[in-house]
Amino acid sequence: LALVSEGVSVSEHHVRKLMREHGLLARRPRSKGCTRAGVRDVRCGNLVKNVCPQGPDMVWVADTTQFFAGGARLYLSVVMDLFSRQVVGWSLSRRNDEDLVRRSLCKALESRHPGSGWIHHSDQGSTYLAKGYVGFIRSMGGRQSVSAPGRPQDNAHMESFMRTLKLDEVDRNRYESFAEAHASLQTYIESIYNKERLHSSLGYKSPEQFESRFYGETR
Repeated sequence: LALVSEGVSVSEHHVRKLMREHGLLARRPRSKGCTRAGVRDVRCGNLVKNVCPQGPDMVWVADTTQFFAGGARLYLSVVMDLFSRQVVGWSLSRRNDEDLVRRSLCKALESRHPGSGWIHHSDQGSTYLAKGYVGFIRSMGGRQSVSAPGRPQDNAHMESFMRTLKLDEVDRNRYESFAEAHASLQTYIESIYNKERLHSSLGYKSPEQFESRFYGETR
């Protein structure tokens, strides 16, 4: 479909045939195994269950992942718009702390300016439930939503993004330094993922294309 959208006439069967002839295989995500269901933190509920946002900046989902660069562990915090799957804020750090997730959220708020009542959804990581972070969300007019422990499917879209990030970017590179990792991630997230990578759930459009079409149709 990506080739067809660029004016190249080709079928899925022909693509599979060409891949076999050249010894190419599609990369598949590694299984993360099963986790036990837990009890949701009583301070917050899951506000996004069965919710389908009708426009950008209504529901943001957030998560943190880790990888190595130059022998050191690095942490990446990401905030994604649930409507368009566009990454609206991200931050990289050598420490997995409240400052990391706050910086990624600040970037999102500075560039997007959501209306009052927007939802921030995450897992129950200590950084996301930190008193200062929770207070910051509320001070910016947001409402906090969390997944139940051991239920990554409660934040399935962000889990999917993290798997895509690892397959497309992190697993294919060997970063030698923090600066190299930051530059490479910036290119992937802001130029490739947001602007070029097509999503079947978005009608085979990139997040940026999907939002552009939405704003064009609502004006």
